[in-house]
Amino acid sequence: MKNSNVDFYEHGLSGKMIAPLSLDLITGPTISRVVSLLFRRLCMNLPDVESALSMAISHDGKIIHLVYLRQRSLIGKARYRPGGRCGRSVLGDPEPDVELRKGDDEYTDVYEKLDGSGVNVVGGRTAGPGVGGFTLGGGYSWKTNQFGLTSDTVKLYNIVLTNGTITTASADTNPDLFWALQGGLNKFGVVTSAEFNTHTQPDQIYGGIIIYSTDYNDQIIAATQKFSEVNTDPKAQLITTLNTTPLGSLTFVIYFYDGPDPGNVFSMFDGIESTINLVSTQTFSSFVSLVDSNIQTSPRGSFNTMPTTKLSAGFLAAVANQSQALSNVASNYSGILLSYDVEPFLNYGQYARSSAFPHADSAVPLNLYYSWIGEDNDEFWLSTMQSNVDQLKQVAISEGIFNETAPLYPNYSPSTATLDQLYSSAGAARLREIRSAYDPGLVGDLAGGFSFK
Repeated sequence: MKNSNVDFYEHGLSGKMIAPLSLDLITGPTISRVVSLLFRRLCMNLPDVESALSMAISHDGKIIHLVYLRQRSLIGKARYRPGGRCGRSVLGDPEPDVELRKGDDEYTDVYEKLDGSGVNVVGGRTAGPGVGGFTLGGGYSWKTNQFGLTSDTVKLYNIVLTNGTITTASADTNPDLFWALQGGLNKFGVVTSAEFNTHTQPDQIYGGIIIYSTDYNDQIIAATQKFSEVNTDPKAQLITTLNTTPLGSLTFVIYFYDGPDPGNVFSMFDGIESTINLVSTQTFSSFVSLVDSNIQTSPRGSFNTMPTTKLSAGFLAAVANQSQALSNVASNYSGILLSYDVEPFLNYGQYARSSAFPHADSAVPLNLYYSWIGEDNDEFWLSTMQSNVDQLKQVAISEGIFNETAPLYPNYSPSTATLDQLYSSAGAARLREIRSAYDPGLVGDLAGGFSFK
């Protein structure tokens, strides 16, 4: 395409440009969708990102999607695949840190590369979540009880600003930007890599999934509440998931203990009959790979969330009742997967740093995910989801476990969430100021995501 826009753009980039009429060339997940052309991100490096952003500014942002792609994975974690240097996870020597670069698109990639090294990072809990978006949204982890959110463990971000400037953000360099990137998502530039603190990782952990019949939901809910009430071991975590599907309802619990012997920490679940038991002693990498949260079951779906201060019996009973009620209407409105994730945590707020996403109060997030088929069912499911969240809020208030000022966790929030809901009014105002300083042209708005207006 001599003298075309594609020819012009391709001249300064090392990757492969693909025009609209050559869509037959598109294969695999390493493609970023754009308005008028596509760019194969096989080895996008810092100069590529710098060039792309500079061209976006000078050409009305028409190619900004070359370097921004934000997705969601099934369990509710945000995925963001930023451009980065071609490379691998690089362990610091002699410092106990690790740099995650291009090639580390998902945390499962990172865990596999660190497997056997004796160290690990605080990251995603299932196969699917990408390093970039998960981290920029805060990031609840299997290690959160011990080390905080993923963003609490980042030492430094390498970032290309929307004017093409390559820089870093840390506690010492651009500290305002560093604050914003800790939970403030993707409106400030393109994060190409980040340096994380590491921690000692046992060779073997105890964990896996146990699937139960919904006939035992009352017992599962009671055991989950008991665990949240009595557990004091930060190495022990679990997620209880209530699912409704076209094939019926099922409940499963993902158990995790950061070591080979959990003792009696999960004893409240003993005696509950299981359908499938996939719990074993294994490596951390194999454990996380066991659950794939990136399965695309439906083209339509939404997330929602609400925080509580703890998990009460009455609140969990209300969650279970909602899940059961959905099974009665799912088929009428082409429901595919209607899911609730209950996630008990300890006092992880003790590790919270000053950051865009406030979490010093150790709020307990509830994750809702509804998916369905058919645009004509959008209104029903979106309104039902919001109505259900509102009902659960009222239950939490009556149970004395709702904090009106608690923020919504960005990686679980619906697209309609406001900055005030995510970051508090003061935090939202500060984010807008920082965004104005680093992206005065609002180039980042072309990437989508939550509105900063």
